[in-house]
Amino acid sequence: GASLASTGQAGPVRLWDTAAGEAIAVLSGHQGWVWACAFAPEGARLASAGSDGTVRLWDTATGEVLAVLAGHQGCVWACTFVPGGARLASAGQDGAVRLWDTATGEVLAVLSGHQGAVLACAAAPGGARLASAGQDGAVRLWDTATGTAIAVLPGHPRRVWACAFTPDGTRLASAGSDGAVRLWDTATGKAIAVLSGHQGWVLACAFAPGGARLASAGSDGTVRLWDTATGKAIAVLSG
Repeated sequence: GASLASTGQAGPVRLWDTAAGEAIAVLSGHQGWVWACAFAPEGARLASAGSDGTVRLWDTATGEVLAVLAGHQGCVWACTFVPGGARLASAGQDGAVRLWDTATGEVLAVLSGHQGAVLACAAAPGGARLASAGQDGAVRLWDTATGTAIAVLPGHPRRVWACAFTPDGTRLASAGSDGAVRLWDTATGKAIAVLSGHQGWVLACAFAPGGARLASAGSDGTVRLWDTATGKAIAVLSG
């Protein structure tokens, strides 16, 4: 896309023009750290999640706040739009995932089950499923229509910091404090592969558009590229 959003300790969310490398807008409103941000599918709105316990919706053209979604007790660690943009999911320190109506700001469902903070959430293509990951080491799959749990994927022994679906939704990746990235079959809930190589926590992961490659970022200062078919490392990017 032409725009990029960044978050940080100081509080504001910054919008950048990726072609020019210049700041477009500074979105101020959060009190404290801003941990995550996500663009709506149409790009006209941005969501941000903060340590002040709120999720804020912004107009990316004007920089104005559209809504303040308050409901979590404690820090909100992650947020993601459900495909279509009418719903938003947020993950909280209070152990809950909340589904919001982005037009009205109302809570549609509270997804409870994690034992401890929920650190990440990701919506599957099509929007029928949502994944969440947390301090308890579990990855959970949810039905977004009913708010009910579909499966619990207990593979990581410690915190899971991030999760991501493949573009076709058939696989899920999770990144953990155990230094591993795990690949899951979303239909069966079975583990497909364990990608080991990071020396320390794995804090983020993302699939390439075709799903054949996965990138992971760790506290060891490296980004690793993986072949998702073989589970083998393709490259280690450091520096």
